[in-house]
Amino acid sequence: MKPTKNRFPKIAALAVVGLALAAGCNRDPLRDLSPEDSQVFITNHDASVNFGTYKTFSIRDSVAVLGNQGQVQYSTTSRELDFVARVINNLQQRGFVRVDRSQNPDLGVNVARVSNTYTGVTANPFFDPFWGGWGGWGWGGGLYYPQTFSTYQVRENYWYSEIIDLKNPRAGQNGQQQLPVVWTAEIRGNGIFDQTSISRVVDAVFAQSDYLRTSR
Repeated sequence: MKPTKNRFPKIAALAVVGLALAAGCNRDPLRDLSPEDSQVFITNHDASVNFGTYKTFSIRDSVAVLGNQGQVQYSTTSRELDFVARVINNLQQRGFVRVDRSQNPDLGVNVARVSNTYTGVTANPFFDPFWGGWGGWGWGGGLYYPQTFSTYQVRENYWYSEIIDLKNPRAGQNGQQQLPVVWTAEIRGNGIFDQTSISRVVDAVFAQSDYLRTSR
């Protein structure tokens, strides 16, 4: 798979913020980024695949909600339906025809909203490293600070899409056929779930995937 990342506007914005950091000692430069500047669009594809050989695709009218809890649900809110509709629109503009799953489509398209939560533990020394101490506070010796532990939680939420080759299954382990994934896309950053941003962020991943089109 060949990765492509659209980071130019993010790099430019970070350069500007870096200048402000040097001048004003801002401890949190990312806080000043606009939602658009924080967004990252990542696409991957199988470079050996000729997308011009595919004509039809099928897609579910819902978005899978995935998480590291192992449960899969499907959502049909207006936001999710807008996302699916925009994916369909981009594929149709590139010459692909949407058909029902029963019509043996060439490609299968999956759309998901990923929501993962991670929890961890970190050990911290019980002192401020920027404080030099007061010589044991006059008690006749240095002071011992016990180690403490802190828990932290990280959440990540992003859009994920993939295209599967349905007409060229490959031999997998134990003689079972496998359907190869030929294209993936991730949309990350702030504001990506705003309904007013759906068309723009979907268009962005297709804009950097010019190879994804069928032959006329």
